[in-house]
Amino acid sequence: MVASCSLTLKEKQAVRPLTHPATVAFGLANLYLLDLTGPLIATDHDLIYHLIGSASSVIVPIIVYVLALSVLLTALLYLAERPGALRVIIWSAFLLALPSIFLHTIANFSGIEIPDWLTYLVASVCLAALIAIAFLWRKFLPRFEKIQHAAAAILGIFAFTGLLIFAQLVWSGWQARNLNAALTLHKPQLASAPQHRRIIWLLLDELSYQQLYERRFPGLELPAFDQLAAQSTVFTHVVPAGEYTRYIVPTLFTGLPSTAVNISARGLLLSLKNPSTGKWTPFEQHQTIFQDAIDAGYNTGIAGWYNPYCRIMPEVLDN
Repeated sequence: MVASCSLTLKEKQAVRPLTHPATVAFGLANLYLLDLTGPLIATDHDLIYHLIGSASSVIVPIIVYVLALSVLLTALLYLAERPGALRVIIWSAFLLALPSIFLHTIANFSGIEIPDWLTYLVASVCLAALIAIAFLWRKFLPRFEKIQHAAAAILGIFAFTGLLIFAQLVWSGWQARNLNAALTLHKPQLASAPQHRRIIWLLLDELSYQQLYERRFPGLELPAFDQLAAQSTVFTHVVPAGEYTRYIVPTLFTGLPSTAVNISARGLLLSLKNPSTGKWTPFEQHQTIFQDAIDAGYNTGIAGWYNPYCRIMPEVLDN
């Protein structure tokens, strides 16, 4: 009997670092905020790539959120170490908050739209369960103790994953520290540049040709578009370069077909994936139509952002 008690004590001492309030709190904070940290540490760097302002304005607040929430949860978990109703309620609140958070996180990561009724249903069930536990905590106590020990160990283990997430978050912030710093653009030789007619290229993303012209809503007047159509040539057998703006615009700039793009943690376009060969071709700003325009004596300029044009090809842009 004594040996059994001694073994149990050793087991508790071995598990104690995992179930320490600070460890558990850090794991829980990372679970709660995975919806925020995930896009910033994603390998496709999509959020950083499209970001207009400073990366620190996005990453630093999230780092602060993780640390502040960890401290807050640690304090509450210290309060929950004493046996009693408060311990049961605090732990139950922490765990019952997870289903709604997971539902929202999974929806954002997968792109699946979760119906509002399902979100409200899950939140309502969890809230009702928490109220029932608060009033009947003594009846839930035996089952609660088993669940609490297992949950603390799992959250403690996840805290190590949280350390990796946090380290990746800090690394991403460092890599993108000069994300949209002022860049040196191409300097046009205005004195010797020959005069040309202007070439203006408009890309209208997600603007339906059918809705504008073929099946326009009765009574809807769009004089600017009508004037444009009157001076235009319509190509009726065009094969689109693809579906998504993220890699279609670089395809239009370079003439290289692509079905994917490779982005660095610094928010730079590295390469395009050829759909035929499956190989990656480095993106080179000097192998674009803007370099062709410069070689022909034109000055170049661009307006727009979804793809960060000024960041990925500053040496072939005058404005």
